[in-house]
Amino acid sequence: MLEVSLLGEQVVRDGDGTVLVRSSRTLLLVAYLVLHAGSPQPRQRIAPLFWPDSTDDQALTNLRRELHHLRGLLGEGTSLRVRTRDLCWQDAPDCRVDVREFERARAAALAAERRGDAAAFLAHAGAALDHYRGEFLPGNGEDWAAEARSALEQQCVDLLDRTVEVQARLGDPAAAVGLARRRVQLRPLEEAGYRRLMELQAGAGDRAGAVSTYHRCASLLERELGVAPDPLTRTTLNRVLARGGPPAAPGAA
Repeated sequence: MLEVSLLGEQVVRDGDGTVLVRSSRTLLLVAYLVLHAGSPQPRQRIAPLFWPDSTDDQALTNLRRELHHLRGLLGEGTSLRVRTRDLCWQDAPDCRVDVREFERARAAALAAERRGDAAAFLAHAGAALDHYRGEFLPGNGEDWAAEARSALEQQCVDLLDRTVEVQARLGDPAAAVGLARRRVQLRPLEEAGYRRLMELQAGAGDRAGAVSTYHRCASLLERELGVAPDPLTRTTLNRVLARGGPPAAPGAA
């Protein structure tokens, strides 16, 4: 079994847990092919993408060298298909890729949601969120990686929003609050996440926590963007304050 981790952690391991790929460029090549699984990628396209400062001939030579190294690491019978003109990653039962596992579980969750099967939705959504352990190739500035990172993060945020609402509807405020907190962590500058978290905290009787969430949001916006919270966020705070009970101190965490 081959395990390819690209979300948060960046590593390729065999079934025994032995790390097979450590080189950042080798891992990038695997990630690029994984994103285009099932679609042959011409060598003439990949080489200049990974070696933009080299001549075309040198870039192709570098790619051949990298592929020789990669095939030696992965061994025969893996998902990597190397042909004369192109390369292709084929998903296979003996290779587990966290990006693909996230996508599959997310698709199953959305299908269950359309059927109105809340239990199946939560099971599949939970599996998808477990697979999303962090950003796709964190810290990598390549355009194709940044685009994939943004798309996958948005999918995770959307799934969190949906799961929060299902948990809230089913009467599990603790689970809903926990998921809402994770949503805030993913998008710390989006006020919508803070507003929903405040509403859930207040609804669960944690008025002090909701007020603290507001102040944490306001502090971050001031520090990072030099702006005050949106009026909608302030309105949410006012609704929380109207519930009564002891509020949190302005600087509370």
